[in-house]
Amino acid sequence: MRSDDDIAIDLLRQVVPEHDEEEEPLWDGTGPVPMIQRGIGYSVPDLTKVPPELRLAALAPFDRRRRFDAVHSPHLPIAEVMALAEQLDTLPPPAREIAQAEIAKGPSIPTPEARRGRQVNVRFSHGDHADLVAAAEIAGTTTTTLARMLVNNGVRRILQEQGAAYARFRATRGGSRAP
Repeated sequence: MRSDDDIAIDLLRQVVPEHDEEEEPLWDGTGPVPMIQRGIGYSVPDLTKVPPELRLAALAPFDRRRRFDAVHSPHLPIAEVMALAEQLDTLPPPAREIAQAEIAKGPSIPTPEARRGRQVNVRFSHGDHADLVAAAEIAGTTTTTLARMLVNNGVRRILQEQGAAYARFRATRGGSRAP
């Protein structure tokens, strides 16, 4: 007497056609893995075009989500889906996960002081921006660098010229900042 699984597999084989060798040969393990679209911009390995003995090898380079989606294809017999789903855990981690783990183990690289500073955004009129672009070309630098240099120079000049008066002003207000 046949088991329920055997009957289900036979029924699925009747519903799901076998691969036709004349259409396109099965993937032989070389070249790109055949893919199938599963949504806009999302594709997964097409395991119906991969021989059963190469299916795990075809899945190995892909991330876990694509592996899962490829295995749970409506075009594969349920017995194959179940067998492949059990074997997914035997695959090595995806390359991306390995690379991220290696990066995480490495020494941390300190952020340069300039990148940890504060950011000031300045809005220019079209004419003022055109003048800044021209001045940056003359100075041989970028507009951002020239703007930073001009702001820093202006701040230092104000502090040199007005710093003592400002310090006295703050002292009379109890050390609070001016508005």
